[in-house]
Amino acid sequence: MCINKRSLVYVFVFLFLQIYSSLLWAKQAQDLAIAYLRHTNDYWQVWITDGYGKHHKQVTRDAVDKTRVSWFPDRKRLLVNGNDGTLSIVELKTGKSTHINLDALEVFDAKLSHDGLRIAYTSTTSLQADNAEVWIANIDGTEKVKLTNNTSVALTPSWNPRNNAILFSAGVPNENQEIWEVAVSNRQSQQVTIAKTTSIDPCVNQKGVLLYSSNGSGAYSIWMLGKDQKPQQITQSTGFDAQPSWAPDGKAFVFYRIADSKKQIWLKELSTNREYPITPDDVLSRSPAWIN
Repeated sequence: MCINKRSLVYVFVFLFLQIYSSLLWAKQAQDLAIAYLRHTNDYWQVWITDGYGKHHKQVTRDAVDKTRVSWFPDRKRLLVNGNDGTLSIVELKTGKSTHINLDALEVFDAKLSHDGLRIAYTSTTSLQADNAEVWIANIDGTEKVKLTNNTSVALTPSWNPRNNAILFSAGVPNENQEIWEVAVSNRQSQQVTIAKTTSIDPCVNQKGVLLYSSNGSGAYSIWMLGKDQKPQQITQSTGFDAQPSWAPDGKAFVFYRIADSKKQIWLKELSTNREYPITPDDVLSRSPAWIN
């Protein structure tokens, strides 16, 4: 049997490109560790980028606005919440989406636990306004547990990796909101911030240091609260800073900033106090999530 040399060349080139493509994706998947929402063709879609904003990759493309995103620890999948109350697991490489059925009227603010096994989210059991509560469930939608029973609305739950509790903001809409923490084991809640202003969007790192957004100084800025420490204002923008997300090593964080009519994702380095945007200034971006 005679094999054409040119055919062999084509085969080798094809195999090389396949291997190179796989290696390139693996490298990109390692570097593009910040997920965020970007307004794309009339919809808020999920994108990923690196810590310098040099490379960006679109992940979702369906005709539903996305509202929140978080990472699975394998860096190959994302948990994606839609504004229609749906929740899905999306594969980074293919964009394939798998629906999670939580059998709830609406599901919002969904956040994946650090081990990728459970979900914290807010949901309502009726059409009454402002009665959302914090729930948790297994990643397959089973074993749902209602953790809060407040008379005010609860928002943006986030996992505390140190004690497996859930942080969230609660209060009367358009009035004061504070950060609270509820234990998964016994459903006991305790107030974390006592600012008597509005504190939202909690995010805790592996050392137990809390980031959140507050208008305690007038404009909304990012604040930090460590154990046995007083709250410290970290960003000084005269615009609107919110939705912080820690870097895995706790040395930096990303956040959402509205300033000069621009809505971008910014990164702040704590050691140098340097901050810079990592999304383009000519597109709308929000809701960043750094991989755990």
